[in-house]
This record gives sequence, structure tokens and C-alpha cells, in this order.
Amino acid sequence: MGESRAMAESSRARLFVLFLDTYHVDVAASHNIRGPLVEALDRMIGRDDLVGVMTPEMSARDVTFARKTTTIEGFLTRYWHWGERDRMIPPDPEDEAYGFCYPNSTAPNDPCKDQDGVAAEMIDRRHEKRSLDALQDLVRFLRGVREERKAILAISNGWLLFRPNQQLMRPLKCHGVPSGPAVGIDPRTGRLTSKPPDTGVPRNATCETDRVNLAQIDDEREFREILDEANHANASFYPVDPRGLAVFDTPIVRSDVPGKPPAMTPLVVDRAMLTGRLTSLRTLAEATDGGGSSRI
Repeated sequence: MGESRAMAESSRARLFVLFLDTYHVDVAASHNIRGPLVEALDRMIGRDDLVGVMTPEMSARDVTFARKTTTIEGFLTRYWHWGERDRMIPPDPEDEAYGFCYPNSTAPNDPCKDQDGVAAEMIDRRHEKRSLDALQDLVRFLRGVREERKAILAISNGWLLFRPNQQLMRPLKCHGVPSGPAVGIDPRTGRLTSKPPDTGVPRNATCETDRVNLAQIDDEREFREILDEANHANASFYPVDPRGLAVFDTPIVRSDVPGKPPAMTPLVVDRAMLTGRLTSLRTLAEATDGGGSSRI
């Protein structure tokens, strides 16, 4: 790690970081982007240039820089399935816990129907927050590495930039009221179960705390802060949407939340979401002198 940091501090080499936004790229896109991405890096990166890889699950201080793109090619070949968006089996236990805490109702007159969609929005907000926090961490890290220009290739579908939502933190009729165990879907077997994920903490209390905290996030403000800090850090973003020319933002039927019945996103809502994501990528590039966002 020390040798990697020393190489990065040298002004002789250009510095590139490949940011793989696991939360906002699906597995098909992460597979399809591998070849074109390696070819693009081969064209862009010179013999003395340095490149590293980061994901939202990493700390920026854990990024290791290398001179050869073969290192990146090997990583993308081994982990071509890094995209996690809209997976049928959520790998994150916190996502699973939200689904068990706030299962959607299938009965028209169910008094608990007011919590429909709560888990899905909490998951989306948590994922976006983690991605933006990682980008901010990366920008701050790069500012301390060197003064010369840095380039960040952000592979992402873009972000919705959630604002505070008082409706999300509203009191729910069923939550906190003693009742039978919630029925959900065990992500390991795909079968119905009433057993919550083993998180080691009181499930309902943790979910309620997270619900209030996630309802108050302001990702639009954090996004603007990232742009300002990137300019002060002399770092440019080059975003790439691996979907290519996307027509829809969400799958026709979304069922990525445990305990959530399949639901369709209205077309007008889907169009607004797609536009918002593409706008965020375009703004990321234009505001940091990285040029327009690309699609591979």
C-alpha cells in the first residue's frame, strides 16, 4: 500500500480511478461493459500512468494503484458480476431487514397497507447515500494525494438525488403494534418464511431509526458538495452509463424487496427517474470539466 501511494504522489504519471457503482449498475450491464471498458482504458492509459479501482463498499484509502491495465482487466474478468442493482436476491442483510420490517400488503383492505413501498424507498435511499458518500471520500482522498489533475471514471446509471421526505417518516399504523410475525421471502431459498434476517440487533427499533434517518437525507446537497470538492481537488469526473441508450429506468416488474409483491412502475414515473439519473451524470461531468457523460 505504501509503494502504491508513493507512485501516486509522483507527478510523472497521470492518475485514474475506476469507480464501479455496484448499487446502480445491474449484473447484465456490469458483464457487458467489461470488454469495452478494458479497451477504453488501454487507449487512455499510458505506460507510466496509474489506475485504481474503487466501489461504494470500500474506503478510498484502500485503493491500490497499478501501472498496467492488465490488473484492471483481471479484476473485471473475475468480478464481471459486480453490478447489484435490481437483483432478485439482495446480498445485503440490511436490505433484507427493511423488507421484513415493512412488507407490502396483498390485501386491499389491510390496515397495514400504508407501509407499502416504504422498504423499497429506504433501500434506494440507503444505496444512493452509500454511493455518494464513497465518491466524496474518494475526492477528499485524491486531493491529499497530489496537486496534479486526477481523473475519475464513474461507471453508473446515475442517481435520483433524494431530498428530505416527511412522508417517509410518518407514523405507520402497524409498525410497533404487537402482532404475528411478518411473512417474507427467504432470499436463500425463495420460499415464504416468517423468520427475520439474523442481524443481532432488535429489528423493529433499528428499522425505525433507519427510516427516520433515511427520510432526512439530502443527496442533492451532498452532490453539489462533491462537485465543489472535486474542483478544489483538481479531479475531473468522466461518467459512463453502461446501459447504453436506456429506454426504461426500472424493470417492467420490480420484485427486489423481500416480502414485496411484484409491482410495476408507472411509465411517467419511470421516465422522470431515467431523466433524473442521466441529468446527474451529465452534471457530474460538466461541472468538473470532464466532458459529457458517455454510454458504452
